[in-house]
Amino acid sequence: MFPLKFSKTAAALALLLPLASQAPSSVPDIKVLDQDGHALHFYQDLVQNRVVAINFIFTTCQTICTLLGATFAKTDRLLADRHVSNVLLISISIDPANDGPAQLRNFAARYGITHHWKLVTGEKQDVEQLLRSLGEYTPDKTAHTGRVLIGRGDGSWTRVDGLGSAQQIADLLSAAAAAQHGKSL
Repeated sequence: MFPLKFSKTAAALALLLPLASQAPSSVPDIKVLDQDGHALHFYQDLVQNRVVAINFIFTTCQTICTLLGATFAKTDRLLADRHVSNVLLISISIDPANDGPAQLRNFAARYGITHHWKLVTGEKQDVEQLLRSLGEYTPDKTAHTGRVLIGRGDGSWTRVDGLGSAQQIADLLSAAAAAQHGKSL
């Protein structure tokens, strides 16, 4: 038996194949506000025609959210160093009642200047709808996961450990963006 070897692109493509048990339904185009107070449509302005990584945070979290933020900030720097385009990191607040643009901006400021990272919040019912569509809703914000969704918003997603390696997330996003740019996805 011969060991199989995969390139980073092949590994990223394999990870972006739909996972029937984990594939979120379509991404709703709800209205959100980013950390700068800009009104956006989640799907149209943030996800459509991009490769995205999405994590789930709240700004008063004292446990995994700090690590998730640090991982996204490092991933962002890696993507900027590689000059990767058409990739976006998105942090969705799971506590929209308490996380407005100012709180999200302060959360992001802990990690320095970013290029590919948007933090968003919105009306509670809209954010809950979004979280449900992504398979990440929980009524108890402290029970949220450290997962990161990577995909294109077309139902082809993979979940990776958001507390793991920023290098791995950047590799997956870079390879998926290159493959998408080459129209091979």
